[in-house]
Amino acid sequence: MMDWVQCLDTFIKVVEVNSFAQAARNMYATPSAISKRIAWLEEELGVQLLHRTTRRLSLTEPGEALYKRSKPLLTEWDELKTEIATMTQEPCGTLHLGMSILFGNYYIVSILPEFLQRYPKITLDLHLTNRETDILQEHIDIFISHQAYLRNYSSLQSQLITTSYRQVYAAPNYLQQFGEPKTVAALKNHNCLIYSMLEPPKIWELNDVAMEVSGNYYADNGEALISAAVAGVGLVYASQLLIKRHIQNKKLQLILPEYRSPDVNMYAYYPQSRYLPRKCEVFLKFLREKLTFEV
Repeated sequence: MMDWVQCLDTFIKVVEVNSFAQAARNMYATPSAISKRIAWLEEELGVQLLHRTTRRLSLTEPGEALYKRSKPLLTEWDELKTEIATMTQEPCGTLHLGMSILFGNYYIVSILPEFLQRYPKITLDLHLTNRETDILQEHIDIFISHQAYLRNYSSLQSQLITTSYRQVYAAPNYLQQFGEPKTVAALKNHNCLIYSMLEPPKIWELNDVAMEVSGNYYADNGEALISAAVAGVGLVYASQLLIKRHIQNKKLQLILPEYRSPDVNMYAYYPQSRYLPRKCEVFLKFLREKLTFEV
């Protein structure tokens, strides 16, 4: 016997991605299972819900009516389940997390074991990526990012996690050899390590000054440039979030401390819902507790 709620949920996801195969991947099911659920719905209702060709899907008139009426009902059902789940004493279930590779590897991955020890009934499913992500289609509960990584971010709920900004850093041995720049203009006389993903890459924005710099090392990976700076190759313009451990172990030091880039806010994004799942609540609280970035 098929499950009405599961079959309706499958129907909605097929409509929204316009593909049986993609819906199967998103739901961790086989295409044949997806087809059987849609066929069961059509048999139960006695109507055809979808026009299917080899190239496209389209809704029939009954299919469109079912989609419009069932989606808010299923949303309300999910919210009811979430509300009941938040009443339990101990958070549980699978928490699907997404975040950028660099940010995740530096600041999230290392604290996750502590989170799992604190909440042993939660299972983590972590996705590290540098591509644009649609958390609704990919069924991610929380994505830690600035908005550039997310599709349709304006339709999501969010909480501010931390604020980052860039400053200039150098290794002590570099400064011993080449001297320390005392003004922004003096950066022109130094080898500056260029992050090619910035737009434009050779402009370092420091307070109200947009300084054009030059150097002999370009990279689209911040960690590569930070490693080069630690080795004494040149000055690096990097987020204080990524520099913290190098400051603490005295491998890098801050240059021109009164100058910094504009702030970049990092948010936790999650699907809109009347009730935030308990597993999400405790994770966001844990992040706020752990992510203190003062150096």
